[in-house]
This record gives sequence, structure tokens and C-alpha cells, in this order.
Amino acid sequence: MHLSYSMNADDINRPGNRNDLFRQIIASQGVSNNDGELFIDVPADEAGKAVFKLGQALSQIHDLRFLSRSRVASTFYDDLERVLLDLAPHAKLQKDFVMEDQPEASVYPIDYRFDFPNQDRPLFLFGIPSNKKAKLATLIIQHWLAEHIHFTSFLVFQDQAKISRLDVARLTNVGDESISSLSAIADMKRKLERLYGQAAGHAR
Repeated sequence: MHLSYSMNADDINRPGNRNDLFRQIIASQGVSNNDGELFIDVPADEAGKAVFKLGQALSQIHDLRFLSRSRVASTFYDDLERVLLDLAPHAKLQKDFVMEDQPEASVYPIDYRFDFPNQDRPLFLFGIPSNKKAKLATLIIQHWLAEHIHFTSFLVFQDQAKISRLDVARLTNVGDESISSLSAIADMKRKLERLYGQAAGHAR
């Protein structure tokens, strides 16, 4: 309940980084999980130790809201992929796409390639959780533009306000569309429908 105030608590039960951490926490403290009911089954004379361990587990689970930066980046991609699958269910989605018919293509991978029904121009989508990824995405988009590949690029920032202004400026100069964070899903849906019409699908 407390987690739901600041995040989607259901994400803990789905495959991904948060679920891995949750399972590690309850395993390390000897806690059992019965559909969200957390408990430790012990004899009465060990109740004191069990209460302490359960309290430790609950505290650590609550701290899933405050993951380290590297952990947050991992969950960002988990969350992004779930959003993409839900937002454009009729599109063909290819993760970590490499254009194998192009020279040195493995050096310039695309996070996600979308191909929409009856549309010739694919969508190249990049998740941007950091300054480093902003720089890399800029280089990749510039490379494929220079190779005269026809595509539309879409940038999804984890939090655009935390990316340096210069990196944002360079990236948005070469990119076509963007949203500032995953909380702007309605804007992303609107932009996809403007670009690809009803072929973009509808969020369920």
C-alpha cells in the first residue's frame, strides 16, 4: 500500500529488476510471500527474532522506491518496454535492433524498432536515462541519417530535467519526436497517432 503512493506496486510482481530485488530481500530475511501477505512462520519462542527480521524485510522492500542510479536505469528500461508493448500492440517491435545489411551496423544499434501496418517508414525509439545515453543516441541517429536511412526517431527520457542542456539540445536537434518522461504517455500516444495514424494502435 505504501509503495503504491509513489510507484506502481504491481511492477514488483512482474519479471524485471524490481521483482529480482524483492525476491532477494524476502529470501535473505527468511520471509514467505503468499499473494502479497508477507510472514515468517516460527515457534512462539522465536517470535522476537522473527518480528525483527520481518521489520528488516519490510524496510528494505519500502526502499525499493529509492533504488541506486544504476538500478533505476535498469527499471527504466523494464518500464519502457511494458509501455511500448501496451501502447502500440499492432506494431512489430524489435528490441536492440541491428541493421545487418549495413556496414558496421553493430556499432550503431537501435533500442527499439517499430514497424507499423501499411507504413513504409519505421520508428527508431531510444530510451534516454543518462547524459551518456543521450550522447550515444545522438551519434547513432546522426550516423543513420548520414547513411540516408529513412526512419522516424523517437526519444523517451527517463527525466529530461536531469540531462544536461547541451546533451538535450544536440539530441533533440537530430531527433524527430520526444517525451520528457514515461509519465507523458498520453503525449507519446498522441504523437505516434499523428505520425502513423490508426496504425499506431491504442493503449489498452
